[in-house]
Amino acid sequence: MDNSLGILEVNNLTCAINASDAMVKAAMVRLIDKRLIGSAYVTVLIEGDLASVIAAVDAGTALANEQQALICSHVIARPMDDIDLILHPETVQAKKTTGGRRKNSKVKK
Repeated sequence: MDNSLGILEVNNLTCAINASDAMVKAAMVRLIDKRLIGSAYVTVLIEGDLASVIAAVDAGTALANEQQALICSHVIARPMDDIDLILHPETVQAKKTTGGRRKNSKVKK
């Protein structure tokens, strides 16, 4: 993963939506996933360049603090590619079973 990763966890879906909106408006970042953890906890994941991710997570954290919904937030600068094992296990498994190629692709000889 070439981009930095931003993580924001809050204790309700409404705050997660509001914080996500604040993050994408604050900087040039891309929402990559949201996880419904359980007990109404929601984790939002964003990616972008390091400065943008820091600015976005700060904006989301501030909003979640105002709503008393913040559980935690964190920024990982340029995480290792192996982090995809956690973020997108289905994609990693598909690459393993197809040898990194699409199932219908042909190998040139």
